[in-house]
Formats: sequence, C-alpha cells, structure tokens
Amino acid sequence: QSLTTLGAFLCGLKLFKIAISKSYGMTEFREDIKNLLLEAGCCGKGVVLFMTDSQIVDESMLEDTNNILNTGEIPNLMQPEDNEKIAAAVAPVVRAQGKMETRTVILQEFTNRCREHLKIILAVSPVGDKFRQRLRMF
Repeated sequence: QSLTTLGAFLCGLKLFKIAISKSYGMTEFREDIKNLLLEAGCCGKGVVLFMTDSQIVDESMLEDTNNILNTGEIPNLMQPEDNEKIAAAVAPVVRAQGKMETRTVILQEFTNRCREHLKIILAVSPVGDKFRQRLRMF
C-alpha cells in the first residue's frame, strides 16, 4: 500500500482508496467509480483507484472493475445529467482534435480519456480460497 501511495505521488496522480463502512455497498461504490471516471475523463486528471481484497464487500465490485479494465466503462452507470456534463467537458477536446462533435464521438473520446487517465491497482492476498475463485471468475 505504501509503494502505491509513493508511486502515485511520484507520478503526480491522485490516489483514491475506498473507505469501507458498515453502510458501504454497491451504490456507494458505483458513485465513487462514477466520480473517478468523471474526473479522469472530463478533467483529464490522472487518478489511481486502489482496492484491497478486504474492501471487496460484493463480488459485483470486481465485475465492475473488470468492465472498466476491458472496455473503459461500466454499462448504465452514467445518468442523463452526467452525459450532459461529459458532453460539455469533452466537446472542446474533440473540436481541438478536428473531429466531428457527435454524441458518439464525444462519448468515445470520454472513454478513451478514462482508459488513459484512470489506473486501477487491486491488492489481493494469495492466501485462501477466495483468491483462487476470483482468478477463475475473471
């Protein structure tokens, strides 16, 4: 964990660690992820999401993380008001690149920026059956 913190600092990236509480669930996780994606995709800021296996309260958290790694997005995560915010922030970038400012091009550029600026670090203990099960699933 300390090496991740040091590495993020040296690279000038914002480090985000999940703060688990009794009420932390998928809704809060998805809200945290949405905020990180908006920061990485709209603002173009480098962000590191650091998770340990003890912070995984629901296996669908790993599924969402897997979706981000594979496609750069989580299906049905963004609401219409978020899409408007994305369009307003990313349209000037698309315009500067000389591309057409269609909704599809803007969302594709947002996804590309998320993939470029969001780093995910998952620290998992190799001890126990959960590690083996998660490897088989993902």
